[in-house]
Amino acid sequence: MVRKFNELKELRELMDREVGTVMGPCPTTKNIEKLSGTTAIVNESGRLIGLWHKSHRMKPQIAKENTKLKIIIDKLESPVIVVDKNRKPIGLITKNDIVRVADTVQEYTTPIFYSGLDAVQNMEEFKSTTFNTIEKISKIAKPRHATVRVSSKGVWKINIKLSTSLRTFVVESQKHECMHALKDCLKILEAEVIEEKEKRLKFRQ
Repeated sequence: MVRKFNELKELRELMDREVGTVMGPCPTTKNIEKLSGTTAIVNESGRLIGLWHKSHRMKPQIAKENTKLKIIIDKLESPVIVVDKNRKPIGLITKNDIVRVADTVQEYTTPIFYSGLDAVQNMEEFKSTTFNTIEKISKIAKPRHATVRVSSKGVWKINIKLSTSLRTFVVESQKHECMHALKDCLKILEAEVIEEKEKRLKFRQ
């Protein structure tokens, strides 16, 4: 039986798969065949030292097994390797895992995945503004999950992808100020969801 998303408190309760491991420091021709999907790179003691993901090595995002689930939802940008108190990998959490569990219930907090927030000065305002708009949208169409990407090269560019019970919406906005770009992007998103909902209601009539 799958537990409800809002009942899950810690990573260990969500984790339902083991993570493959390979001896480091780097994959070699001898062990490269063992790598598939996401694989933890460990040292001789079995401690995590790296991550192999999508055909290349990357810095792993690590979380202890008793980490609060909300923290991971707020920060998840890549697969998370779950480790025990000795830093030995014991499991793997991905966005799909969180979305899969969240989508089994009617009432839950929509998982929102962020990337590029390092350049955002007021991160709390940014997140709360995004959350509040998606909560409004949830009264029109059930959101499954959202991805918010931020870029600040020259101008602020915000890209939002929202998966809902209607369809997946992708919107983008560019402004010279971060919050202006975000609010404009959210306004476009809300308008598109309303338009899609009205279109479907007219079709049923």
